[in-house]
Amino acid sequence: MAIQVLPATGRWDDFATFMVPRTAGAGGCVCMSYRDARLPMPERIDYMHHECSTEPGPGVLVYADREVAGWCSVAPKSTYRRLMNSRTIPHLDEELDPWSIVCFVVRGGFRKRGLMHDLLDGAVEHARASGRGCWRATRSRRAASGWM
Repeated sequence: MAIQVLPATGRWDDFATFMVPRTAGAGGCVCMSYRDARLPMPERIDYMHHECSTEPGPGVLVYADREVAGWCSVAPKSTYRRLMNSRTIPHLDEELDPWSIVCFVVRGGFRKRGLMHDLLDGAVEHARASGRGCWRATRSRRAASGWM
């Protein structure tokens, strides 16, 4: 299985295939939960469409044999409203605008193949390629076993 992790910039159609609801009026986060969950669905979609057209983009996509298989939201912390307004997450190194990873999604049919590792490696490489060296990892009390 050939694996490739690429920035979502310029890849809206691939992002939308599994991150945007397929029916009008359907719910979902469109990976906006940490960015701005107050927005209604049409505005969430427009926001992410715009983000996928600008640098550094909202995250990375993983491809397995040229088919989009997953997503990782990785971007400067300042782009995540929920992190910036948090009263429980320490605000350290803010002047460096550390990058944060807040979401992983692996499509059904591609799970249990280790793609999360590829997504994490790709997210770190994407941030490095964007000139970022400062990272923050925050333990989530809601996550069953890990880091957010």
